[in-house]
Formats: sequence, structure tokens, C-alpha cells
Amino acid sequence: MHCYLHTLMDFYSLIYAVCQQADESLNFEEQILEAAKSIATATAALVKAASVAQRELVEQGKVSIVCTRFV
Repeated sequence: MHCYLHTLMDFYSLIYAVCQQADESLNFEEQILEAAKSIATATAALVKAASVAQRELVEQGKVSIVCTRFV
């Protein structure tokens, strides 16, 4: 089974690394853009990992699928 805590820690590590590794050769706007891109990449990885973990929980019968329609 996928380790949720490990995935979450990886996500926060990526975000922390983004905050610590500002490229001084870029101007302020470019640094913000690069940070935003890195955060988006880390978020996408977290969503993928969470989807896999959720699928595993459903397959193991630990949770059930509930479909909700938002209007």
C-alpha cells in the first residue's frame, strides 16, 4: 500500500525546496513564475499519488466509492 504520510512529506519537501532555492539570476517576476511552476508540478504529483492510494483502499474494501453530483 502507498504510504500517505511519505507522499505528504515528499510534497512538503518539494515545496520547501522551492522556497529555499531561489535563482538569484532571475528577476523577481521570473522567480515567482518558476516557484509557481514547481508548486504546480508538486501538486500534480500529490494528486496522482492520492488517486493511486484511494484506488488501493477501494480495492481492499476499506472505503467505498460514493458518487456525488454537484449542481
